[in-house]
Amino acid sequence: MSYLDIIPVPQQLRSKEALTRFIETGEQLLLENRFELTGIADLAKLSQSSIGTFYRVLTDKETLFRVLFEKFREESISKMREVMAPERWTGSTVVEIADGYVRLLTEIFDKKEGLIRAMRIRSSSDPVYREGLYLLNSYCLEVIRPLLMPCLDAIKHPKPYEAIEFGVSFLLGSLNYQNLAGSRVPEYVEAFPDELVLLFRRYLGLES
Repeated sequence: MSYLDIIPVPQQLRSKEALTRFIETGEQLLLENRFELTGIADLAKLSQSSIGTFYRVLTDKETLFRVLFEKFREESISKMREVMAPERWTGSTVVEIADGYVRLLTEIFDKKEGLIRAMRIRSSSDPVYREGLYLLNSYCLEVIRPLLMPCLDAIKHPKPYEAIEFGVSFLLGSLNYQNLAGSRVPEYVEAFPDELVLLFRRYLGLES
């Protein structure tokens, strides 16, 4: 399902342009951790639109958040499918594949940290978002497994097949922890992607 399937797509050009601005404003507010604190009147003003247009196009803020959520899922899956396409890794070592995968996940989390934080919070009480995140996490495993399966001999973990799934779970858990309660120490934040790469390598038992 596309994120635009959630709402009736506006037919008039001005309404379509307003919807685009509402989405862009919502993403920026989430990035700044101000989405929940911003009322519809201010959101419409920041979007250079009117309150009436907002209600006509989106109905309420919850609908906007759902659109942002589905848009993030759609874009994340598309990005993973593109970057981890098997043909792009022909001739690469298993270490290069694993490292590229970890850095891709880190990049996705880094660019959408505000949205991911809000999604994690909502998923604790809303089954719709919980299911959506579960499906996204499942795809994170689905996209890397075909690339690592031919390399099981290079994975020194006693149970290489299971280690792939657990390793991805550890990655996502670490990224979610960093997203929700990570350190504000610049040196820690800067080193985090490299340390996550080492974590994944060592858990799988890969030789650098």
